[in-house]
Amino acid sequence: MKFIMKFKWIILILIIVIIAGIVIFKSVTKNNNNATNDESDINTIITEPVETYIYSWVVKPKFDYDRITHAGDEFLAYVDKTNDSFPINPQTGEKTNQTLSGHSDLRNIYFYDYEQTIWGHRGETEDVILGDLSEEELPDYFPVQSCRVSGNTLNFRPIKFAVYSSNGFMTSFKFDNIEQTFAGTQIAVCKDDKWGFVSNKGVQMVDFIFDDAISIEDGKAFVKEKNKWGIINIEKE
Repeated sequence: MKFIMKFKWIILILIIVIIAGIVIFKSVTKNNNNATNDESDINTIITEPVETYIYSWVVKPKFDYDRITHAGDEFLAYVDKTNDSFPINPQTGEKTNQTLSGHSDLRNIYFYDYEQTIWGHRGETEDVILGDLSEEELPDYFPVQSCRVSGNTLNFRPIKFAVYSSNGFMTSFKFDNIEQTFAGTQIAVCKDDKWGFVSNKGVQMVDFIFDDAISIEDGKAFVKEKNKWGIINIEKE
């Protein structure tokens, strides 16, 4: 009888040890996956409080433009896939007769190899320049494209983008595309062929629901829905 009781205690202890081992194994595996699964495991990413935003239509979708681009402080609309374009009013979306200043506010897309912590960008002659960032020449926040550096060769596959500021990375490299000229505190970003908006602090403001998007100014943006362009206003709920 004593032998049977002793045997039962041994079995119970073994079961407890096995269960504890399984729990520990799952915890370690989960932590390892979290550390390696996201290709942008960058310690400088800032975690911001969750904020809720809503958007409303200023001008409902009605313009048959193929695309809209920045031209300095102005905007150009293209009626088809050619280079035929005309300036539009950023408040109404309507065609205007104004003369463009000719100023271009298109910023460099900077590159970052997060495995080797190497920065790069293209110079005026389109040559790739590798090296540290020069903070004096940079805006408060800007787009960054992930890459792999091998010698002087850059591999951009897969194509992913993040938002970087003087405080470090505001987002991970999780976007498939991003607007190159930031206008306002919201930034148009693309994922799975749909566009949405994040703040310059990395907070998701509008989900990925639009066919195309480009920021106008703080809280205001052009968006494309069902092949029509309109204007929305984004604000905290």
